Amino acid sequence: MKKILFWLFLFSVLNTNAQVIFQSSLISSGGDYKFNADISFTYTIGEISSDIINYDNIELSQGFLQYSVLTSVGIEENKNIYTKQDFNAFPNPFNDEITVRFNTDKNYDIQIKDITGREIFTKKNIENNSTLNLSNINDGIYFMNIIVKDQIYTKKIIKN
Repeated sequence: MKKILFWLFLFSVLNTNAQVIFQSSLISSGGDYKFNADISFTYTIGEISSDIINYDNIELSQGFLQYSVLTSVGIEENKNIYTKQDFNAFPNPFNDEITVRFNTDKNYDIQIKDITGREIFTKKNIENNSTLNLSNINDGIYFMNIIVKDQIYTKKIIKN
């Protein structure tokens, strides 16, 4: 029995080195060089192979070096765009009347919708700083849309 325990102990001690896990790492060097605004060159050192396989609009890029496609998108400045700071409705919450102020010299339309999207109130060609009488609508949460040409601004209003 002692011999069996001795051999089991010896066998287990000698095999513990088989469970050591060595962490491996891959170190690669590379960089890129830009010739002008349109042409750039990217490289890696130590890469054995690099290939691109195409099949039915699917591309598989192999190797350390992965390519990317850059696209520039520009935004044209439009001076007729208003911000949410240009639109104010007060007091909010309101009882029967609410004043709408929109910093524009153009007339605008107002729509008021309930939380289900049903239109409750509409008024067209409103001038700046107008007071709306909404005593005929029920208490609740509504969304006021200000429409100037093709732009829509929305504000949540609450009637008490």
